[in-house]
Amino acid sequence: MYSRSKTHVTQERAQAITHHVFGRHASLLNFSELTDGYFNAAYLLELAHGPKYVLKVAPPDDVRVMRYEKGIMLAEVETIRLVRRYTQVPAPEIYAYDRSRQLISSDYFVMAFLPGVPLNKVRKDLTAEQNAAIDRQAGIYLRQMNEISGTLFGVFAQPGLQFDLWRPAFDILLRDVLTDGLEMQVLLPLSYEEIRARISRHHAAL
Repeated sequence: MYSRSKTHVTQERAQAITHHVFGRHASLLNFSELTDGYFNAAYLLELAHGPKYVLKVAPPDDVRVMRYEKGIMLAEVETIRLVRRYTQVPAPEIYAYDRSRQLISSDYFVMAFLPGVPLNKVRKDLTAEQNAAIDRQAGIYLRQMNEISGTLFGVFAQPGLQFDLWRPAFDILLRDVLTDGLEMQVLLPLSYEEIRARISRHHAAL
C-alpha cells in the first residue's frame, strides 16, 4: 500500500542496519517491502544463515502526521514489549529500536517475523467452525491485553499529553484532532465552530 508516510529504505541501508543489529557476520540474503501497512514502512529481512526479521521504519520528518501520531513508533515498541511480558499473545520479539538517526533519517526497529496471512484475506475461505475458533481465541487475547493497566491517560509517547484523569486527556485529544482537520482544510458536515460548541454543551456526557 503506497503512502507518503512510508520511508524508502535501500538494500544498502538495510544491510547496514542488519550489521548494526546482528553483527558484521550477518549477511542479508533477501530484502523486500511488506506492503499491507498504511503508516510505517515495513520490510522483510531474510538473513543467509538465520531466521527472518521485519524492519519497521517511521515516517520521514518532513511528512506531516496528526498530532497524536507523533512518536507513535515508541508507543508501538513499548506496547509489543508489554504484551509479550504480561500476556500469552504471540507478539514478536524486538531485537533493536534505534532513534539515533545514524544509519537512516528515521526511527526504526527490528522484530521477529511471524509467518501468517491476514485474517481478512482468508476468512471467507474458512469454515464457520474455524472462524468461530479464531474469534474465540482473539477474544481471549483481547481480554489479556485489556487487563494490562497503566497509571496515566493520554498519548503514551508524548509526556506533555498525559494526565491523571481521563477527561483532560479526552479533551486535548479531541481538540488536537479538530485542529489537525482545520489546518488541513478537511470538510465536515458541521463547521468546526459548531462541533466545538456542541462539545462544550455536552461536555459532562463526554
